[in-house]
Amino acid sequence: MQAVILANGEFPKSQKCLDILKNAPFLIACDGAVASLHALQFKPSVVIGDLDSIDSHLKALYNPICVSEQNSNDLSKAFFYALNKGCDDFIFLGLNGKREDHALANTFLLLEYFKFCQKIQAISDYGLFRVLETPFTLSSFKGEQISLFSLDLKAQFTSKNLKYPLKNLRLKTLFSGSLNEATDGFFSLSSTPKSVVLVYQKFL
Repeated sequence: MQAVILANGEFPKSQKCLDILKNAPFLIACDGAVASLHALQFKPSVVIGDLDSIDSHLKALYNPICVSEQNSNDLSKAFFYALNKGCDDFIFLGLNGKREDHALANTFLLLEYFKFCQKIQAISDYGLFRVLETPFTLSSFKGEQISLFSLDLKAQFTSKNLKYPLKNLRLKTLFSGSLNEATDGFFSLSSTPKSVVLVYQKFL
């Protein structure tokens, strides 16, 4: 089952994102994100978090699940709740915007979630993040903006159909694989040894 998790960041406005929220088979709102859903008359399946940013009338209306432990953020609480419910496909919305430190932490949490589920993606009005293990090939188009992020300092990466090719290159910093560009209808990435990569594709 697919779970759509809405974080309490910048609420998406694109029709693509709104359709995902509207048609989600299992929709979880992280804490205060329920207010944005309520304003659009979208009803979440579950509201979860430490409930520090939900108005009292919304608490009464949606009967949220309180997870008070402070060792993980609301996004992780929502992810592991859905995972325990049998969800095996995740789409995250609302990860960015508002606080930059939250946006950065939430994005790189996707790499952690990949250890538990191999269908992980985050979508915004601007683009798509996916977590993938090398080797992989993705559909693209000439000129599509691509960024690759890795926390693996040992892996050597080789790309195909990227404007700035990687040839047995270690991504030693977070910007080493960023701001690239596809040169054809697909691009691919391999590495020695296999590695997990955060891939960003910018929407037109």
